[in-house]
Amino acid sequence: MNCNVAVLIAMLVLAMLTGCTRLYVITTNSGREIAAKGKPHYDKANSVFIFTDPRGQRRTISAGSVAQIA
Repeated sequence: MNCNVAVLIAMLVLAMLTGCTRLYVITTNSGREIAAKGKPHYDKANSVFIFTDPRGQRRTISAGSVAQIA
C-alpha cells in the first residue's frame, strides 16, 4: 500500500512539473506565427526578443518585426 501511495505522489509531482511550460505565439508584422516555449524575454540592449522554440532551440527575433505575443 505504501508503495502505491509513493508512486501516486511521484506521478502527481511529475504531472505538475510538466505542466509549467506554456506555449506562446509570436505574430510578426507580416502575419507569420512562431511558437515559443515559455514567455519570450525582451533584450532592451539589442532590441530583440529571445525565446525557445518547441524543439528547444534558443531563437531571437527583432522587436521591430513583432506585432503581437499571445
